[in-house]
Amino acid sequence: MKNQLFLFVWLMVIGIQTNAQVSTQFNFTSNPTTDYVGWDNSVTNALRLKHEGNYGMEFYTNTGAGTFGTPKMTLSTTGELGLGTTSPSSWFHILTNGSGTVAANEAFRTQVPATTETNWRAYRNSTQMFRLNIPSTGNGVFLMSPQGDFNMASGSSGAIIRSFQIRGGSGVDAGNVSIGDYNTLTSPQALLHLYKSSDVDFQMTNSATGNTNVDGFRIVANSSGLVTINNWEDADISIGTGTVGGGGGLYQRLLIRGGYDYGRVGVGTNSPGSQLDVFDNTDISSAGDDIAFKAYEQLALTNTVNRAVATVIHAEEGTTTIGSEITVDSYNTVNTNKQMVGVFTGIRGTDVSGYVSDAIGYRAFVDYSDNYAIRKYGIQALVGHATPSNTANTYGGYFAAQSAYGNNYGGYFVASASTGNEYGVYASAPSQCTGTSPSITCSGAAGYFSGDMYATGLYGSSDLRLKDQINTVNDANAILSQMECKQFVFKTQAYPQMNLPQGSHYGFIAQDVEAILPGLVRNFTQPAIYDSIGQVITSEVDFKAVNYVEFVPLLVAAVKEQKNIIDSLINALQNPTPIINPQNQQKVTLSNVSSIILNQNDPNPFTESTRITYQIPEDVREAKIIFTNSSGSIINTVIVNERGTGELEVYSSDLSKGIYNYTLVCDGNVIATKKMVKQ
Repeated sequence: MKNQLFLFVWLMVIGIQTNAQVSTQFNFTSNPTTDYVGWDNSVTNALRLKHEGNYGMEFYTNTGAGTFGTPKMTLSTTGELGLGTTSPSSWFHILTNGSGTVAANEAFRTQVPATTETNWRAYRNSTQMFRLNIPSTGNGVFLMSPQGDFNMASGSSGAIIRSFQIRGGSGVDAGNVSIGDYNTLTSPQALLHLYKSSDVDFQMTNSATGNTNVDGFRIVANSSGLVTINNWEDADISIGTGTVGGGGGLYQRLLIRGGYDYGRVGVGTNSPGSQLDVFDNTDISSAGDDIAFKAYEQLALTNTVNRAVATVIHAEEGTTTIGSEITVDSYNTVNTNKQMVGVFTGIRGTDVSGYVSDAIGYRAFVDYSDNYAIRKYGIQALVGHATPSNTANTYGGYFAAQSAYGNNYGGYFVASASTGNEYGVYASAPSQCTGTSPSITCSGAAGYFSGDMYATGLYGSSDLRLKDQINTVNDANAILSQMECKQFVFKTQAYPQMNLPQGSHYGFIAQDVEAILPGLVRNFTQPAIYDSIGQVITSEVDFKAVNYVEFVPLLVAAVKEQKNIIDSLINALQNPTPIINPQNQQKVTLSNVSSIILNQNDPNPFTESTRITYQIPEDVREAKIIFTNSSGSIINTVIVNERGTGELEVYSSDLSKGIYNYTLVCDGNVIATKKMVKQ
């Protein structure tokens, strides 16, 4: 009876102390592996934790004897589970307290064995919508959206800021990434597509550049469509490919210089020496032209208002301003038979219907309204150097027209202006004649025409101001009487390179003329013709040339001499000399006209005054000197009363500059006329 009472009291004490269904009061720390709360493995029912009241469940640890403190885990009445918080606001809410044995800010961790795959999945009903996967091998981590796009955004549910999307599905844009408002940009058009309703930009900075909007590298596309690329660090921008095929390193493909050479662009070089420096030292793999730079402009066939201009080159200021400088170099000895062309222009594709009026290979236009240059050149070509000794021929310009249709002009030159001198062609060459008459050789001339020449007008320099040592030609008939006029044909087949005239011709033999008038004969050379490697195709030809133009003054003098003879013969016929004794006496009537002399004024040209000397015989009844201007109007008449040798001093302070004539008239006959020049 005493034992039963003790057991009853003991059971009551236990019931009063614990006030619980399950207690670990009698568990001992010496047996942690055998003391527990729950069923042992002999029970097949599930272990259930149940709260019948409308209250949550709290889990405590390390609270101290007789106290609860703050729960470490809370299960709300509606099923939300909180770790580190007593008021979970989501189905699984973790709040770190910044203390403890784990990292202060590590709220969640999963860990599996080294060869085990890890997956976290999110479902809508039974459909998997999201998956985080860590494969069993490798170091990669996968975030997947199995049903469609993968989106990232910020903001609250009322103001979501969409910022990132990876397109899903199997369309052409699958895998494309959009950064920006992906709700508006429903289909990114590239692997990376940046979108924004206003200016969109892309920027890269590092610890050395700073992090403002004017640091590092930045690309901006504004709302007007303007795209700017900036390296705010005042350094180069390099764009490269690989090194396969030559052409230098990765950084040498395209470079924009910063620093003191800012803005210079190098293509194929990392040290551009100009604003655009293109360097190509690669060889193309197939035959054809290896082109360093190409510009191509094509307008619509229906365009009737615009010019198609492939390149525009503009240069300003400097000691010398050059729009385009082209240099062609060659230093190898592999290709010996080649051409070097500084500028090559070609025109092709002109319509056969005649819609193209002019096909112009090269046009130079320098006559702008604001061009006040002293000298203007449409084309200036300077060719030649003092040192190369193997140069065959040097051409300042080489023009050839070889069309199978229409007219061909090797050079077509037109000068047309409202003021100033107009010369279609102006050619100049210093005198290259050596030797003395009768053996003068000329190795150059302002013009050399191998073939016929036609001119509607031809003039030569004959101004008094350009001449000195002026003398009257006497005995012109005696000179011309020695000349032998010949009829001949040129040896066109022996000298085809000279393009000698065809058919029968009349003229002189240069060797014959040289014996009589050596000053009218010169020795010239037809240049040799070379091929592209400098080999002589046709040898040079030395020949003599005659100045036919200067025969004209001799012919005029001869005609005048003949006229004087004819006039004297006519006068003799009209006034025969009476014959007194035809057997032993003869009388001749002589004219004294030949003793009348009018000399050239001295000095000539003159500025203030000049002298005119003359000789008039005593038997001249009336003598006068008449002064006229270039139009023939008389400006003064001087009566000469003295006979014999005389002198007339002429003053010209009121006389304008120009050419004037003075004529000696004796007894009504014009004796002589001279020209004088007032400066």
